[in-house]
Amino acid sequence: MWDWLIDIWHWLFGKPDKMRLKDNICMPLFYSGSSGNVLNTWTYLNMSHSGQEQCRRMIKAAARSWETPAITFLLSPSNEAGGIFDEPFPTINESDLEWACEAIEELVEDGIAVFPTLYTDDKLPWWYDARDHMAGWKRVHEVIGKHVNGYMLSIESEEQAASIGELQDRIQVMREVMPGVDYYGTHMHWKGKSKRSSYRWLGGSTTPENANLILAENSWHPNQGDRMGVEKLKIEAQAIIANNSGIKLVMQEYNMNPAGSIAQAQREALRELKPFGVG
Repeated sequence: MWDWLIDIWHWLFGKPDKMRLKDNICMPLFYSGSSGNVLNTWTYLNMSHSGQEQCRRMIKAAARSWETPAITFLLSPSNEAGGIFDEPFPTINESDLEWACEAIEELVEDGIAVFPTLYTDDKLPWWYDARDHMAGWKRVHEVIGKHVNGYMLSIESEEQAASIGELQDRIQVMREVMPGVDYYGTHMHWKGKSKRSSYRWLGGSTTPENANLILAENSWHPNQGDRMGVEKLKIEAQAIIANNSGIKLVMQEYNMNPAGSIAQAQREALRELKPFGVG
């Protein structure tokens, strides 16, 4: 939908608090910056206003008419997520949290669905300490929750999983202190290994049963996306989908050369498989 049609719709019916999702979403993670460098959406809340505008344009340009444009971004650590927490974590910086809410409202006004990710994968704070952070996340949700379609626990959650039970328990924490959104899930690396146990994400019983959305990264590092090509991506995506029946999947992280012809062909191949979303 053109921006001017969105403006007319908002004038007639008011601005929605959150996006109403179509049957499919488009949630690109990587995109090309103005100088040709590769950027990602994880640090959206840390971007300048012009940087956020560029990011929103990229997301909307990638989406097809039958897809809702969507974004995931980090809520912690503070230096990657708009400074909404002070030390000691999870002390809230109320002014920066309000600024983050305004940035999220801009996403909704621009027609983009919002799926924030609470933790990153390789630095403090850790998602497995979420029960110690419940008061902080409750306050974050009080401010931004009405604009959110779903919450994701962490980038590459399998990296720090001591067990599937621990992962499910922390997803339950999100459900308890951040209620009322449609989706609760996490970002997972297919066949990725835990640093704390023998856990690997292989679908089936290794997929958290209380998650209804997974943002999926392929088994290779995304900087190898061009080398993997279209057919290998399609074969692995089919395996991911087949081993995760009953849960919505966004096939999100597979190629760090987003402007390349191979990445574009890979996205179209993923669309043919009809997951809930593509990156």
